[in-house]
Amino acid sequence: MSTEEELWKKLQENEKSFKSFMDSAVDNFILLDSKLNIIDINKETLISIGLSEKKIIGKNIVDLYPDVKESNRYDEYMEVLRTDKPLILEDVVTHPKYGKKHYRVKVFKVEGSLGTISTDITERKLVEEKLKQTLVELKKSEEMYEDLYENAPDMYASIDQKTAVIIRCNKTFAQNLGYTKERIVGRPVFEIYHPDCMEDVKKTLQSFKKTGKVQDVELQVKRKDGSKIEVSLNASAVRDKQGNVIYSVSALRDITKRKRIELELQKQYTYHKELIKELRRQSNVTEAINKVLQEALTCETLEEVGKICLSIGEDLTSSKFGFIGLINEAGLFDTIAISDPGFAACKLPGSEKIELISNMNLDGIDRSTMREGKSRIVNDPANHPDSKGTPKGHPQITAFLGVPFKRWGETIGMIGMANKERGYEAADQSAIEAISVAFVEVLKRMQKEKENSNKINLMVEELKKHKNQLEEMVEQRTEELQDAQDELEIILDNVPGLIFYKDTENKYIRVNKVIADAHNMTKEEMVNKSLFDLYPNDEAQNYWDDDLEVIKSGKPKLNIEEPWDTPEGRSWINSSKIPFKDEKGVIIGIVGFSTDITERKKMEEELKRSEKLAILGQLAGGVGHELRNPLGAIKNAAFFLNMALEESESEVRESLKIIDEEVETSEKIISSLLDFARPKPLNKRIVDVNDIIQKAFSRTSIPKRIKVVKKFDKKILPILVDPDQLIQVFINIISNAVQAMPKTGQMVVESEILDKRWVAISFTDNGVGISKENLEKLFEPLFTTKTKGIGLGLAVSKTLVEGHNGSIEVQSKIGKGSTFIIKLPINGKGVV
Repeated sequence: MSTEEELWKKLQENEKSFKSFMDSAVDNFILLDSKLNIIDINKETLISIGLSEKKIIGKNIVDLYPDVKESNRYDEYMEVLRTDKPLILEDVVTHPKYGKKHYRVKVFKVEGSLGTISTDITERKLVEEKLKQTLVELKKSEEMYEDLYENAPDMYASIDQKTAVIIRCNKTFAQNLGYTKERIVGRPVFEIYHPDCMEDVKKTLQSFKKTGKVQDVELQVKRKDGSKIEVSLNASAVRDKQGNVIYSVSALRDITKRKRIELELQKQYTYHKELIKELRRQSNVTEAINKVLQEALTCETLEEVGKICLSIGEDLTSSKFGFIGLINEAGLFDTIAISDPGFAACKLPGSEKIELISNMNLDGIDRSTMREGKSRIVNDPANHPDSKGTPKGHPQITAFLGVPFKRWGETIGMIGMANKERGYEAADQSAIEAISVAFVEVLKRMQKEKENSNKINLMVEELKKHKNQLEEMVEQRTEELQDAQDELEIILDNVPGLIFYKDTENKYIRVNKVIADAHNMTKEEMVNKSLFDLYPNDEAQNYWDDDLEVIKSGKPKLNIEEPWDTPEGRSWINSSKIPFKDEKGVIIGIVGFSTDITERKKMEEELKRSEKLAILGQLAGGVGHELRNPLGAIKNAAFFLNMALEESESEVRESLKIIDEEVETSEKIISSLLDFARPKPLNKRIVDVNDIIQKAFSRTSIPKRIKVVKKFDKKILPILVDPDQLIQVFINIISNAVQAMPKTGQMVVESEILDKRWVAISFTDNGVGISKENLEKLFEPLFTTKTKGIGLGLAVSKTLVEGHNGSIEVQSKIGKGSTFIIKLPINGKGVV
């Protein structure tokens, strides 16, 4: 072989290797001549273009990519040929199958020709676009979060765990404290809290270090001007990957308004409580005065009157014992009455009691009261300067109350109370002073009774009038107090309705016990919760939209009837919502009141049903009797035709048979109408209910496709019923079950003893079932889903069962089947 042939062979081999290399590459290779005609192309390029090599080779680059001149790339390619300077650019090509494709194209000169290498960068471009879009969305999300954070109604702050310094806060936080954010960030967190709550702050911090969270702790923060804001603090820890706390995020909610309301309510409660206490005391004092005056009318001696006063005084002041005495003509003190506990404690002989406590000097704590002519309370007698001690055998005096008797401005005696456990108060003194006035009045009456009885009677009448006035005043003040108390608690907890007060942020501020019980919560647990904490989102949003309408319009919504779904089922309530305003007339919430009207709704439905049944009963009775006569005539005519046409054609006899059968069917329908309109009187007998069920099956045609399973309680007790009516009920239910199973099926019949009073019979089929909508109408007359029948079977059955003081109910699911349950009293008298 010549050298020239060898070179030619090597050249062919090199071209073949180069072609193989190009075809195996994943990039696109195109070789162009000096006029940009295609002289070679690899397989990957053919695939990306979607054309064959024959249709490509020889074509100009403009034929392959028409926009190459408009985009100035043609000139750029020629520039590479002229200057030998490579060109790199990005290009977009529309593929017939894959759509737009992005390429990175390198153009270079190859020995007078032009080569292009195109790398598919479509995936990279898509990723770049997606990344760019993600960055835009992320920026929007961050801006939205920052806006929500900055303008949130609550105050937010982040605190460094190690230094306890505020490292971030929102605009609300800074504005509420009266600072800029720059002045807040970097300050120790303890500086924002008011000194009054610093101990609570320390305890809260200790708790946070243990648990990593703080929940609903009430504290006070300090404003720039020194005033304080009541806040509710919630905080949680932010940890690093090792679980160490880096900083905490705190949310502080301004509860100043709520605390002010709570404080005002507490003040009102305390005021009314004290008012009740004072009114009761006044009432007790008034009753005591009346009792002294009334019982003294039957007394014959001052000692009897004195004992009455002492008994009443001890009850009013919770004293252990007491005494009453008068100054005699010698200026000495005579004890006219001492309570029995006092006598017992002194251990005085019976015959010497009065003598030993008469003609006493006016010294010591007790009798010095008369010297001064003023009431006195001594709760530490042992250390009092007037104390003379107690005689031997006399009980120790631990507390003393003395009130002088005065007549025409002169002291004539005294009443003393002793040994109240925790000492005496001004109220005790006032009560005994009232008793002393009554005693003096009785004393005057007794001294002048014989000569001035008319004046005494007039005084008693005046006192009675005064008593009535006092009682009226007490009653009036008590009613006023009761009204105030009703506004706070009594009405809220005792009115049979749901009452609540909510703020404009959808938080419950006050609720009554009824609404709290309805949500299985205490009143305290329900406060500060929103509708969205108690109901599904859709339902809560509907309620809240309704509330907002009242808040924004300032107009109440009254007597709204709406459904209310509870764990026990659907109820109906009548609701009213009223805007609640502060002293300036600004709406700060709403007051709502709802009452349960479920029973009323049921009664309305039952009344409609009763009226419908009454009309239907009258119609059924009239129509039944009117139809029976023509049906009887038709039946008799068919019978005589059948007798007369003994050798008639088979078609005639078949027609007469059809007439006979249809007349019988019509008579059954009429019987059902009459049974519904005027049920027959019961003919009760004691029977075995299992036997009644068997007879019902024997009178009913059961298709072979249906299997009957009987589960009878062999120990079932005999019951007192009308067997014929009960068989009719069972036949109706069995027939319904058969019709509910158009194909193969199974019917299970069970009897059982529920207790000593009741038995139950159930019929279960696995048929088509009954929809929830039809279940509600199932026992209504003339309601039926069948092509045959008029829908009286179950209505009559219900009437007959209830006539036995029993009940009938049905349970069903579409596609699963139905169960009819009949409960009957054993003695015929029970009520379900």
